[in-house]
Amino acid sequence: MYSQRLEEKYILDYFGNEGTFLDIGAYHPETFSNTRALFDRGWSGICVEPSPNCYPTLKEFYKDSNVEVYNCAVGNETGVIEFYDSNGDALSSTDTDHVKLWEKNYGSVFSKITVECFTLNDLIEKSKHKNFDFVSIDVENDRLGIDILKQLDLEKVDMICLECGYQHREEVKLYTDWHEVYSNAENILMIK
Repeated sequence: MYSQRLEEKYILDYFGNEGTFLDIGAYHPETFSNTRALFDRGWSGICVEPSPNCYPTLKEFYKDSNVEVYNCAVGNETGVIEFYDSNGDALSSTDTDHVKLWEKNYGSVFSKITVECFTLNDLIEKSKHKNFDFVSIDVENDRLGIDILKQLDLEKVDMICLECGYQHREEVKLYTDWHEVYSNAENILMIK
């Protein structure tokens, strides 16, 4: 199993062998991946990873496949942003509060860098993939994750996995008007 918890079971039970995914905050092709098992079933899609430490592994793994890999962030504006890279760990973020929490409580180390950032529409404009059956958003920043969710055309998506704290989940459910099929401390998985 590639996903962090049981997300993969629900994703695979819901979908067949063909489709397109969008994985924002892809991190790694095997570790904590909500899309790798779909790829194994023949899916195509987009992986987005802003960390210069994590991107090369994704790029190498998906070379010569029908998965596009972008080394950038997704946000509310297109441009260059400050990014806190966790040097290959799964904690990289644009959220300074997130960074401070992990530094203080767990001794995590981050490098402040700048990365390219695109709105979701601007990113999709660059891609051959325009519609997505499954979307995974894991950006280590609840507010940004919800903002990205709001950039999606929900009519063209069947399932979403959003990393989001419990304090924001009612807002997500009200916005999407979808129902929850699975959740844990990290993620909420929703369908129409």
